[in-house]
Amino acid sequence: MTHGCCLTTSLLLKDHYNEGCPCYSLLHGCCPDNQTAALGLNYYGCPCMSMPYGCCPDKQMAASGPNFQGCPCKSMAYGCCPDGKTTAEGPGYEGCPCISFHMAVVLMV
Repeated sequence: MTHGCCLTTSLLLKDHYNEGCPCYSLLHGCCPDNQTAALGLNYYGCPCMSMPYGCCPDKQMAASGPNFQGCPCKSMAYGCCPDGKTTAEGPGYEGCPCISFHMAVVLMV
């Protein structure tokens, strides 16, 4: 049984979920790997490993630039500084600015 044709090709659909259609023929096209179908605009739904800069350390989010650019501090190896925004460079809040400790103390009071 066939279910019509893929959007931009003459290939026949195998089912009503676009099974059998190449990603380039689907509404939102392909992820950067040119194999996986994007689920929405701007590569929405694409696995992070298919993105140009790969995944953040949490393997869930895509990095927006080299060296984990754009990754939230909570996804990094040593987590966040007490300010919740700055990335710690080592264990025990190594590399965190003093101001982030002051902010944490003020917020606790």
